[in-house]
Amino acid sequence: MKSLLTFIVSLYLITNCLNIFAQKTDSLTVDTEILVSGNYITFKKGTSIVFDQTGKVIAGTLAKTIRLWTTGPCVIFESDKVLNFNPQGKVISGYIAEQTQLWTGDKNIAFKKGTKVSFNQDGKVFFGTPAIDLSFKLYGNNEINIKEGTKLVLDSSGKIVSCTLSKNCDLPVITSTISLKEGTVVNFSKEGTLISGTIMKRATFKTVSGKKKSFEIGSFVIFDENGLVED
Repeated sequence: MKSLLTFIVSLYLITNCLNIFAQKTDSLTVDTEILVSGNYITFKKGTSIVFDQTGKVIAGTLAKTIRLWTTGPCVIFESDKVLNFNPQGKVISGYIAEQTQLWTGDKNIAFKKGTKVSFNQDGKVFFGTPAIDLSFKLYGNNEINIKEGTKLVLDSSGKIVSCTLSKNCDLPVITSTISLKEGTVVNFSKEGTLISGTIMKRATFKTVSGKKKSFEIGSFVIFDENGLVED
């Protein structure tokens, strides 16, 4: 699941700020101040700065804590951590220096100090670490509880893509209902339906060939778009 979260975040950052064939990297021998979108930012010696094909900074390690504009709100970012910028010089990913309330779709969430947050082009957070347990509405009248201090991934509208449960819960899939174990990662499709999770009870699900397949407690189960499991 860690690899899934890494892929989602990396894909967004690459799509929005890197032309891998044209970028340039410079190594810093001293703390270096560079003008980025109207702000003088000091980047740390002994680290590297990445520029795009037009010479604009798209990534670097902060020498000092600083308040900067993201694609959305103005946020204080932590020193000694990497920042990523879009071509307009707005921060799209960095580590927050204090607990910070930020919007994700239509929900305002407190994100944990010292953790990484990533913003979409509309200034909404799509990746971060909540500072407190959260309750999220899903499709229909379903609801899940998300564990603080764990990674949360959302789509552009603020719907959950991946999270860690803080409580056991029962959720429907297309063909049945599944009991999910607290402290484990669950993943959802773009339609908001469950596509994988760790079961807390022994269960039997329908397979793609029409058979039935049993899973033991603690099994990680993956469903296709029709709510079926592999044979």
